[in-house]
Formats: sequence, structure tokens, C-alpha cells
Amino acid sequence: MLPRPALLGEERFLALYARLDAIRSTLHPEANVPRLQKPPRIDGSIEEWGAPVFDLAGFPNIFLAGRKYGVWKGREDLSGRFFLGWDRKGLYIAAIVADDAHRNNSYGESIWNGDSLLIGIDPLGDGGAVLKSDDAAFALALAEGEERSWTQQMGGEKNSARFAGDFAVKRKGAETIYEVFVPWERLGVEPAAGKRLGFTFIADDDDGFGMDTGLGWTDGLWRGPSSSRFGTIVLGQ
Repeated sequence: MLPRPALLGEERFLALYARLDAIRSTLHPEANVPRLQKPPRIDGSIEEWGAPVFDLAGFPNIFLAGRKYGVWKGREDLSGRFFLGWDRKGLYIAAIVADDAHRNNSYGESIWNGDSLLIGIDPLGDGGAVLKSDDAAFALALAEGEERSWTQQMGGEKNSARFAGDFAVKRKGAETIYEVFVPWERLGVEPAAGKRLGFTFIADDDDGFGMDTGLGWTDGLWRGPSSSRFGTIVLGQ
């Protein structure tokens, strides 16, 4: 767990966080995506999924916004299990995000500024200091009790509340469940075992001051989108 400012003093805490952040930016993780025999229903239920590909909590997967420090209080505050799968039709993504208080009152391109899930995909896996025209980036949220999406870009679609695939966002107890299906045709991908793609995600958390904490695989969508800071996923057999 990252120590809080009260334990170190804010100046020492900020210096430590900056050093850890610099180390994190050099990480380029890789994960295998299992091939699915039967696609899951996109309905906000996780029963059809197997083991998570990621189980994240704490550093290096916690990100703190510059205007609010030390807000991560443990797994109950923000942690998550993330699932991936693929078949000939597309990429399937699911997440169970533990969050003791769900907040999002935003619309359109601002839905990231509250509890939400952001996903980035680099179909060519060629990276970039910024998102390239072939890259995809989108956000999903349960805002004011309504499932909402915002596509920054995907397959020619830009800055749109429409989503190219299917998605569901449900709140159950102290967890928010996300499920999404992204068609390969919208990514321009010919799927095959061994195919490598750039990929990342981040669950934003609002503890009452707007988005102040994030939980993600990499920081590719945190300090301004950059597909060079995505991880790599490999389509499995």
C-alpha cells in the first residue's frame, strides 16, 4: 500500500510518489487472453466468466490525481478483478470494481470525471506518444442510474455517445460490474491465436471531489492518452 501524506509529510510523499510514478511509466506488462468456446451474455452478470486475468489493488496499479493525494484507503475503497476473452467475432471485457461509494452525475465526454471504466486498444500494437487514428478509446459508466458510454475514437467514430458494440454496467452492493463486447471489424483486426494488441484500462474513482483516484493496468489513459504506455495482450489458443 502506498503510504499516506500524514505518515510522511506532504513534501516527502509527493517526492516518493513522483519516483514511483517514473518507475511505473517504464513498465510494459503483457497478458494472455483466453479464447472463449461460448461468448458471455453482456448483461452485467459475471457468472459465465472464469478466472480473472487481473486482480488489482495497490501500487503500481493505483493512480492519484494531482489535486487530491492519499485518498486510496484500501481494497474496499478501490480494487478490481478484470476479465478478458476473445472469439472470431470480437474482444470481450468485464470488470468487478470494488468501491465503497459510487458517484457519477456526468454526461457525454465528461463521464470519466466520476466512477467509470476507461478502455484503450491499439489494434496494430505500434504505440504512439498520442492516440493514432487506428486506436480506440472509450468510457463506460453508470451515471444517475443510467448506463452511459462515450467513444473518444473507434473505427472512424469520434466523440460520440454511441457505442460500436454492446455493454452493460450494473451496481451490486459495494461493487460495480462492467461488461463490454468490441467487434473486431470496428477495430480493423483479423483475429488469430498469437495476435498481439496494445491494451489498457483504468477504473476512475470519485470520492466526492470528482475523479481523484484510478485503478489501472498501465498509465496509458491517465496522464493524457498515449498508446506507447499501453500494455500488450496476446490472443490465446
